[in-house]
Amino acid sequence: HAFDYDKIAQSQIIVRRAKKEERIVSLDDKNYELNKNILVIADAKNLLAIAGIKGGKTAEVGINTKRIIVEAANFAGANIYRASKSLKLATDASLIFSHNISPVLAEIGLNRAKQLLEEIAGAKAGKAVDVNYAKPGKRVIKFDVEKFKKLIGVDLNIRACADYLDKLGFEIIQNTKYKIQNTFFVNVPAWRCDVSIFEDLAEEIARLYGYNKLKSQPPKIHIHPSGFEDQIILKDKIRKILTGFGFDEVLNYSFIGENDLNRNPAWKNKLLELENPISGQAKYMRPSLVPNLVKNIDSNFRFFDDIKIFEIGKVFYLSNKHKYLTNNTNSIRGIRNQISENSQLGILIASKKDKQVFFELKGAIENMFKGVGLIDYMMPEPAKGDCINDFTGNLIPSEILKIESDGKTIGYLGRVDYSGAEAVLAEINLDILLELIEEEHEYRPLPKYPSIMRDVSVLVNPAVKVGEMMRLIQQSDLKYIEDVDLIDEYDYARTNADDTRTNTEKRPCKSVSSPCESVSKRSLTFRIIFQAEDRTLKEKEASDEMEKIKKLLKSKFGAEIR
Repeated sequence: HAFDYDKIAQSQIIVRRAKKEERIVSLDDKNYELNKNILVIADAKNLLAIAGIKGGKTAEVGINTKRIIVEAANFAGANIYRASKSLKLATDASLIFSHNISPVLAEIGLNRAKQLLEEIAGAKAGKAVDVNYAKPGKRVIKFDVEKFKKLIGVDLNIRACADYLDKLGFEIIQNTKYKIQNTFFVNVPAWRCDVSIFEDLAEEIARLYGYNKLKSQPPKIHIHPSGFEDQIILKDKIRKILTGFGFDEVLNYSFIGENDLNRNPAWKNKLLELENPISGQAKYMRPSLVPNLVKNIDSNFRFFDDIKIFEIGKVFYLSNKHKYLTNNTNSIRGIRNQISENSQLGILIASKKDKQVFFELKGAIENMFKGVGLIDYMMPEPAKGDCINDFTGNLIPSEILKIESDGKTIGYLGRVDYSGAEAVLAEINLDILLELIEEEHEYRPLPKYPSIMRDVSVLVNPAVKVGEMMRLIQQSDLKYIEDVDLIDEYDYARTNADDTRTNTEKRPCKSVSSPCESVSKRSLTFRIIFQAEDRTLKEKEASDEMEKIKKLLKSKFGAEIR
């Protein structure tokens, strides 16, 4: 940059930071307000230029200029870039300096300017003044020809590579000290700030060789297609089944807030709190899909009277004292607690109309289990203090069923505590479900010895749970029981409206279709299979165990054997 020497106050050139709200008028008559981070060229009184960006009006060279000062400088690229963005002023100079050019170029440029001024304008140059000159050190890069061949895919020998670099001004240093075959060292010129690693040299050679000569060909590698994860397949099956039943999939945020915590106080010690939440209602990672699914009821009831939705997603919780874990639970060890996550399925049906949504959801779950391959499961009432109660604050406690199979809790099904509509919801642990499905699909050889099948029909009070009766039979100490199934169920009244007798003796009905005395009863028929693994079971052994089962049902549930 050139300044009019006679316009510079006290003949001083000062490089400094601008003062707060200091202003300068540029060569194109525009006024700029500067800040204290911007570098400027100044004299004893005024600003002369914005360093590395644009000259000022104060010492502008004009027709009457007799003496000039030629400035050739080098500025830190980051400073010039920030100043250019701050002023919203982009010039050729700012673009060049932003790329961190070599300090050597300042001296080269100054000498060239001096030469042209002397030759063309007949100027007489004074002595150059050099301030804060720091000569850059040498940059030496090792060049490996074999590595170049693998990187670019061109078979060039060591002489050809060296010739290309020599033409570009790079100094070739022969590898005499280490004597490594097909290698040499390259001294990078100071003005080539863009070259610092081997790949930069390889690019320069490829550019001169010709990109158009580089052949395009697929890599010579064997690609093995990856298999599908079992859980991905399971999730896809569930999506297909539920959408076939008219459900829509939703994707909710993975966060819950203080309101959800107030409704589910049992979560307090299990929640994973975010360090930088987006709001107070998104303060914790969700330990369950339930809260957000319940919120979906309000948002969807504005447009629809009936809602059928499901969500598949991850849940997160601190599990140092948690019972609701699986072998497949992904865990991250923390300093004091264990952070766990697993995949869950949430299903919700809600209706403003008086519909049997509970049985509709139960049927959908049963069909889903059938579709994914889970056969043996039960839906009993949860025992008091069961771990699933920690996750059911939005449900009515007395109307919850636990879903279990092979002694493992898969999830739960219950009625939502929601006024003005019928709503039911289920949450299922997909990690446990996958385990159970894989176990059911394992190969089991056919039994070597025949089994004995017996049926037993009983009359019980309607309040007695079928699941509890089956569990009692299966968990008894009888060693030959192979399987228990409910094959028939019938509810009927045992009170004869025309019977005036006062005798309330409890007698079994002779026919399920005929009216009987006494209170209402329920008729259940169980099919029990007996089998020994090492021999053919005798008839008497099966009969003896059958009698023990009848006694258990009588003593535990007051059952009447039919």
